[in-house]
Amino acid sequence: MDLLKDSELAPLRRDIITWLLRVLLPKNVPNIPIPEVAELQEMNTMLYETIQNWYKDAEVRGEAKLFVNLLETKFGVQPASIRATIDNFDSETLLQCSQQLFTAKTVQEVIEPSLSQRAST
Repeated sequence: MDLLKDSELAPLRRDIITWLLRVLLPKNVPNIPIPEVAELQEMNTMLYETIQNWYKDAEVRGEAKLFVNLLETKFGVQPASIRATIDNFDSETLLQCSQQLFTAKTVQEVIEPSLSQRAST
């Protein structure tokens, strides 16, 4: 990006941003909202933050998938409502539920304390 700092290259920078926002990103990451940016440095920052959020979301989805697997190993296949509830848990809630899993005798004993705690916050 240092190569494009000169003020006479401002139109080229705008064209690159336009191409990224209207062609490259929508084609390669469809259905993902992409905020408008005015400068390439903003684009770089926006892309970095977006990718970091994707990694975090993927990590939480992986934790949820593992938790469901453990839950179903212990209690059998769970209904879609339980899976949907678990899909909405954040990483900390999944950890708390995982800790409950070892001593719980029912699925409700695993999930209810976390639901109650989330409702009170």
